[in-house]
Amino acid sequence: MDYAALYQKKLTSAAEAVKVVKSGDWVDYGWCTNHPYTLDKALAARQNELKDVKVRGGVTMWMPEICKAEDAGEHFTWNSWHCSGIDRKIISKGMGYFIPMRYSELPRFYRDGNATVDVAMIQVTPMDKHGNFSYALACSHLADMLDAAKTVIVEVNENLPWVYGLTGCEINIKDVDMVVEGENPPVAQLGAGGAPTEVDTAVANLVVPEIPNGACLQLGIGGMPNTIGSMIAQSDLKDLSVHTEMYVDGFVDMALAGKITGKHKQLDKGRQVFAFAAGTQKLYDYMDRNPEVMSAPVDYTNDVFVISQIDNFISINNAIDCDLFGQVNAESAGIKHISGTGGQCLLSPPDKPYEQMPYFWYNAGGGLMNLLTGIIALILWISYPELPLPLHLFLLFSFICGFFLALMNGIPLKMSGITNDAYNLILMHRDLNTRKYLALQLSVNAEVQKGMRLKDMPDEWFPNDEVTDYKNIMQVAVKLLYISRYVDRKEFKTAQSLFSEIEQHKEEIVGLYVKEIECELLFLELIGERRQEEVERLYTDRTKRYIQRYKIMMSSKQRLLCALALYWENRPERAKEIYEKVVRKRDKYLLQGEVNSDLDIMETILREAQIQV
Repeated sequence: MDYAALYQKKLTSAAEAVKVVKSGDWVDYGWCTNHPYTLDKALAARQNELKDVKVRGGVTMWMPEICKAEDAGEHFTWNSWHCSGIDRKIISKGMGYFIPMRYSELPRFYRDGNATVDVAMIQVTPMDKHGNFSYALACSHLADMLDAAKTVIVEVNENLPWVYGLTGCEINIKDVDMVVEGENPPVAQLGAGGAPTEVDTAVANLVVPEIPNGACLQLGIGGMPNTIGSMIAQSDLKDLSVHTEMYVDGFVDMALAGKITGKHKQLDKGRQVFAFAAGTQKLYDYMDRNPEVMSAPVDYTNDVFVISQIDNFISINNAIDCDLFGQVNAESAGIKHISGTGGQCLLSPPDKPYEQMPYFWYNAGGGLMNLLTGIIALILWISYPELPLPLHLFLLFSFICGFFLALMNGIPLKMSGITNDAYNLILMHRDLNTRKYLALQLSVNAEVQKGMRLKDMPDEWFPNDEVTDYKNIMQVAVKLLYISRYVDRKEFKTAQSLFSEIEQHKEEIVGLYVKEIECELLFLELIGERRQEEVERLYTDRTKRYIQRYKIMMSSKQRLLCALALYWENRPERAKEIYEKVVRKRDKYLLQGEVNSDLDIMETILREAQIQV
């Protein structure tokens, strides 16, 4: 193919290219340093011809031309996936919005059709001899965004560095609708923030000694991570690796000092992997055609399954607030939005031996918060007697509820086998193993929420103790996870045997867990021997009510309904409908790893029944 001829055929002016934009369109500017420059000016020049043009971007490095006019908001709205200082200025102007999302999920928004794109326009490098343009510094989600776009316009900037990548880091001229040769502005720079503050240095002095040789690092944006990078560059650390959402100047300092080799990295050995980069010209010069750095889509860099395969992974980020219960806020200050949800993780235990786990706060935090809520409500109720009656009653109600819940959580109780926080606190104080069981549950649940399946988690998270105290709710929970892992692996006979064994102790086990065991045994019987007397024993009215109650929030109940429809009711089409419904609503479930597992198992049993899925 003659790529040069195709290039010339698609080459046009910025003013001509932006004529494709119509009122009401969704226009995507890409991400960070890829935002268009000359095309943006040309689109702004058409302002008075257009209404309700919705533009997306993120981590904006300069004020877009379309946002500069006084009445710009009457023609354009700016929608930011992740806020920078520029995005905040646009929002304060009244024409901008923040789109809540978790950054790792952004490519999927475009793939699933939740983020429509009428026109995409981004800056790229000059075309190579194979007809490819590099996305340069921001692989991010751009490949999926451009795949979803009805019209793709690229603006060539000769100053953008060519960055090698994993996948989704280039676009070919065949897939481009129009090419515009821009004004070649210098690549926007993100300053390193000047000399580190005393706080930056103090924090860095605490962090750097915790980093071992051979660690794999992720650094966030801001002065503190760059200070840590500079300090590492001057340290005795060696053989470090990089796997990060954002690539910043601190990594360059470390690399130039010989601290980064990637020799101990389990994935992408020797490569510094990132989703997007921004920094000074030093960073851009270092990255240009450097085989040591590798761009990748953010659903790879931030994928917990990928990260979990990397040993000694250490993530270092800034935060805005941290409260007394250890909750961290890194997105907003009061009602003012600051950034967005990037690489922050879900709740999981600290990376310390379980003997050192802060079990007090995990158990007492809720009760203390209830008590604090009640005290504040009481103080306000007493201090402001002139408040309107509805508000007065609301404060009184909050006071009563807060103290009642604090008492319910603060007095050790065990009802129907279920223990409250105070009971668990005493149990963990006495028994180190119970702390271990809590830590394991938190670890597993955090990864399941992120999408990881039980079969892909470390073996050490699923101990099978020789002796089980069936009255210890924590130990039973871990044992059930151990057995559920066999279900996820499709080792159904082993799972059925283990569930049957634990069912023999149902008089000692919490009622909720007994119902779960019965549901799993029913499923395993349906896909196995299908003995009528055993199915009838398990498929009781109580089980039916339990399935109906939890089928909306638990995909495992949909899996069971699918098996019932297929093998018990002999309604294969109904079984397929249940599967397809879960596929459509898979993102609505909290436990994404469980959904992935249940869909896989449903696909297996449907295919075995000769049903096309």
